[in-house]
Parts: sequence; structure tokens; C-alpha cells
Amino acid sequence: MDCRVSFAGALGSGLWTLDSGLWTLGSGLWTLDSGLWALGSGLWALGSGLWALGSGLWALGSGLWALLGSVMTVTPACDLFLSTEQKSELGFETWINTNGSFTRNHSGKAPENVKKVGQSAFVDFDGDGSQDHLLPVCMDEKCVRSAIYLAKPNHAEWVPVLTDFQRKETLWGFVPPDSSSGLQLPITLHLGDYNLDGFPDALAILRNTSKTRSVLNLKTGGSLTSFRTYLWT
Repeated sequence: MDCRVSFAGALGSGLWTLDSGLWTLGSGLWTLDSGLWALGSGLWALGSGLWALGSGLWALGSGLWALLGSVMTVTPACDLFLSTEQKSELGFETWINTNGSFTRNHSGKAPENVKKVGQSAFVDFDGDGSQDHLLPVCMDEKCVRSAIYLAKPNHAEWVPVLTDFQRKETLWGFVPPDSSSGLQLPITLHLGDYNLDGFPDALAILRNTSKTRSVLNLKTGGSLTSFRTYLWT
């Protein structure tokens, strides 16, 4: 066999192998370039996402700052409810606070023939969405005869809720303030849902003519016609 023919064949094979290698290298470089381009696109997308996230957080922070600012600039407008006495006539006044200026909104009188009034209590007894005015009173100076009245908002009419405190042979009544004491505690109704039925109740301290004390539990049942009373001695 001619050596020149063998050499030419080997040279051709080598050149073909070299060309294949260069093509493979080119393919690898193209693949690497595609990967780098894809990586760049991914990094650009990541940067865009982070920028969007940062913008959202900045907007959230701005909103919270604005909310905080609005809360801090709001001036509390507390209204006033006053118990009054003029020429031995007991009454009440409501004063509305408008930007720090108080204006009398409503005034009313206590129930007729009342000698002492206790501390006013406010609660939605009948579930109509408005605060009812509940008032414990004494019909005599020693509170032997006591009663509880209720008035709807901005109404002058008093509705008697409980006027009979007698149980069997014993007559109960509120404990009047001690005039001999420097600190006179008012007659108070303690409001709360004590039996967890979803309706407001009222507790009060009573005493009888023998000075024995007990607790009155007034339950509403969600309406002004469903009051029930319990006495704990």
C-alpha cells in the first residue's frame, strides 16, 4: 500500500475530527452563551421583581404612615352626661363636644316623686342598636321603696322596669348613700352578661328593714317586656 495514500487518509480523518471538535466547541459556546443570556434574563426578572416588591413595601409604609398620621391628628371628642339638681328638682343633661366646644344637646327630668337618684347606666337592653338610660331611684329618703326606670335616647318618658322589690314578707330596697360619711357611694347598677346568654344583666346591692343585704340580679332577655329578677341572700 502506498504510504502517501495512508497519510492522506489519516490527515483527512484528523481534519474531520478537528472540524467535529470545533463544531462541538462552537455548540458548547453557543449553549453557554444561551445559558448566560437566560441567566441574565432571569437576573433582570429577579431585579424587576425585587424592585416591584420594594415599591409595594414603600407604598405600604406610606399608607401606614398616613394612617398613623391621621390617627395622631384626631382630637378625641368626648361628650358629657351630667346629673343635675336645681331647686330640689333632679334632672340630666347631655353635652356634645364639637372640636372642643360643648353644646347642650338634650336635657330631661328624673321620674316624678323620686327622692334620690343613683348612678346612671347605659346599655342596649332591647337590641335596637341604641344605648338605653337605666336609672336606679329611691321613692323615699331611706330607700325603703326603690325602683328602676329606663328611658330611650332623647326621650323624656321614663318606663318603670322594676318597682316591686318585695319577696314574700320582706321588703327590699337600695342602700342609700351614707350622709355621715365623707365619701358617699352612689346607688349603682353593675352591668354585664352574667349568665352568658348574650343579653345584658344588671346587679345591685339591696338591703331590707333589718339591714340584711342581698344581691339583685336583673335579667333582660333582649326586650323591655322580658325582665326577670333574682334575689341572692
